[in-house]
Amino acid sequence: MKKNKPKSNLSTNNSSPDTEPILSSDSEALAAKETDDNLEKLAKKLTEEWNKPVKAGKTPDLSFAKFAERLPKKDQ
Repeated sequence: MKKNKPKSNLSTNNSSPDTEPILSSDSEALAAKETDDNLEKLAKKLTEEWNKPVKAGKTPDLSFAKFAERLPKKDQ
């Protein structure tokens, strides 16, 4: 497995002083962080988070009557 190699193949184009780079410094920093190891760590973390059991809580009342209670009254 390749380590610490950016996933992005994009590069900046600085052939002349009048042209702006294609990627900003923020984009370049992000591309540098997108290594195989970092992406694998992210995938593992998200998998663990998504596989956690959902906590059973109070079920929201989605009836129209409850909704109507929250509507502003035009009569007042």
